[in-house]
Amino acid sequence: MSKNIGFRISIHIAFLMSMISSCVEKFDVDLGESEPRLVVNGIISDQPGETYVSLLNTQPYVTGDYYVPPIPVEGATVRVLDTGGDVEFELFDVSGRGKYVGITDEIKGNSGVGYVLEVILKNGETYRSDLVTIPEKVPTLDNVDAELKEYKEYNERISDFSIVYKVDLLVDFSSKERVYLQWDVEGTTEIYSLENPDAPYPESTPICYIRRDPSGEKQFLAKSSAASEKSVRIPAIKNIRYSSDFRWGYGFKVKQYSIEAGAYEYLRKTKLLMESSGSLFDPFPSSITGNIYSIVGEEKRRTLGYFIARKGGAVNYLVTNANKLGKRITTSCEDLIIAREIQKTEGGGGPPIEIPPSCFDCLRFDGATTKRPDYWY
Repeated sequence: MSKNIGFRISIHIAFLMSMISSCVEKFDVDLGESEPRLVVNGIISDQPGETYVSLLNTQPYVTGDYYVPPIPVEGATVRVLDTGGDVEFELFDVSGRGKYVGITDEIKGNSGVGYVLEVILKNGETYRSDLVTIPEKVPTLDNVDAELKEYKEYNERISDFSIVYKVDLLVDFSSKERVYLQWDVEGTTEIYSLENPDAPYPESTPICYIRRDPSGEKQFLAKSSAASEKSVRIPAIKNIRYSSDFRWGYGFKVKQYSIEAGAYEYLRKTKLLMESSGSLFDPFPSSITGNIYSIVGEEKRRTLGYFIARKGGAVNYLVTNANKLGKRITTSCEDLIIAREIQKTEGGGGPPIEIPPSCFDCLRFDGATTKRPDYWY
């Protein structure tokens, strides 16, 4: 594998890692170079606790099928400036992972106000963003619905086809003008503990809730080109092989943001980059939209990344399950209990079927809690 291909993949990974979720100018990614590149991505929001900046250095090459992951940049001075160049607030890398956040969760921007990001590395290199302005309005989020589809996908682990699921969210919003929208989607699954027929005494059977990341695809985007466009389909969950998440209940918390046109284009292109990454030899875009530049003397040089200004506040919820979505789903625990009962009553070879303890006590699952989300029905 060539160094150029490795550099392309390293930039790709840096984009993915830094985007956990103005004047626009084009810059070129020169694949003939294999020097590390700084990737600067960040968000300034009018919502408390959502403002952050990520600093990552790409790595020059990969060996074989393995890549060297981007390196977090530590010890930088990261400041958000107002239009006059004065410091509004400073961000700090409290985790040591290159993600700079406010010293308190109350740090936030204001709607209709312009901001500039400034980053000064330990070696004195300085980077700034173009002026970005937090939008003044975000459309109301009128309704959220879901659609679950079932299809077959080849499973190499079992050398056969297995049933997988895809869930799309249908989002309705109200706007009388063109808007550029982004959504953050949070998922929670409800899990019932099953009664243990072999228990000598009745056991408590708690109901648990586990936070899920609905999709590895972080960028949910849309733009409304006319006031008549008020509905959009977003792919919330793809290729679910373990359908038990929807057996009892699944809750979606959807938060809607308005962003600027330049930020929308940047996110759209990086989303296409993620979707085209099925092979190491997929073509890497030679140009992409960014608003970050380095300052070298009197010269400004474009670099990788974007400082996004967004306005939030529109939130809606959906709690659904397999029955509501038109599917009959059983959990692996239920299947095992049925199989064990058949084994007991009808006999059969092989060792006795073992049931994991988590089937009878859902609190044994990682991240499980009995605290139900506030929005649950």
